[in-house]
Amino acid sequence: MPAIILPNDKTLEVRVSTKCGTTTVESIICYPYTKKHMARKASNIVRNLNKFSKSISTTDWEPDFKIAVVRDPVKRLVSAYADRIEIKNKENLQSTIKSWENFLDNLQFLQENSHDISKHTIPQVARLGTSVDYFDRIFSTRQLSNDFLDYMKDISGETIPPTVAHATKKNLTSQIQITKKQIDFIKEFYAVDYKFYSAYFDQ
Repeated sequence: MPAIILPNDKTLEVRVSTKCGTTTVESIICYPYTKKHMARKASNIVRNLNKFSKSISTTDWEPDFKIAVVRDPVKRLVSAYADRIEIKNKENLQSTIKSWENFLDNLQFLQENSHDISKHTIPQVARLGTSVDYFDRIFSTRQLSNDFLDYMKDISGETIPPTVAHATKKNLTSQIQITKKQIDFIKEFYAVDYKFYSAYFDQ
């Protein structure tokens, strides 16, 4: 597992799943080196930090700090649908998936047959594991613009401004109507995520 070398030479391991603020987290962590927030596009934190020689393998030792970022599976799934199908039409899925309801009805099939959807909707425990006590702190995506920034300042000594959310996607996701039946389905579908991380989803 790679760790990040902070500006004060302390080391940090961050675990965050796709559609859980990965670009925001990366932009915040890279800010001390780039001196600007990164463009809202798919990226890789280790690859970017390698440019500054600020990542290191942790095969034989533990980093100074270990954190995770989680997201309510309902909000995460809405974001995945809006971004991967409605906006980007990855793998031309709009040809078969016509609505949010249709997306949920075919979620299992999509995870088994679409690499893109599988990557962006796989349970968060696949990345985080189930040992909650492994982490020093666990943040929700709602905390990325406040508590997470404060924490990063505390452990790195750097003041980092918040990033700006993607307004277009935010407007689209707010238009999706979610029923109680759909919420119950998602809670059952992601039961393992709720079992270990539900206490952190709505912080």
